[in-house]
Amino acid sequence: MTDMKQPWDEVADRFERLGLRLKLHFEQAGTGEDEEEALQRLGAAIDQAFDALGSAARDPVVQSDVTELGRTLGDALGSSLAGISEHLQQCFAAGRHRGESGTSGGSG
Repeated sequence: MTDMKQPWDEVADRFERLGLRLKLHFEQAGTGEDEEEALQRLGAAIDQAFDALGSAARDPVVQSDVTELGRTLGDALGSSLAGISEHLQQCFAAGRHRGESGTSGGSG
């Protein structure tokens, strides 16, 4: 069976790197105003989050990270599905060798 752990480790690493970059953008967009009312702070935090996401979306390094994350996620899914397919083929082949057909022969 193919090694499915390595591609998923790479996906986790890419998510971690992307999260750190997004955190950096979020922190750079901070205002530091602690004296505002709770609702004003909430509104400001939402604005800050969207500003940070907008800034991150324009960052070519973040864009590259997202592209690579998509690629590695696709690779990991492909590896997992290939492993599952291989396992199922082995199970069906073993069943055929034992004379098992997997059908009941009756109608429902």
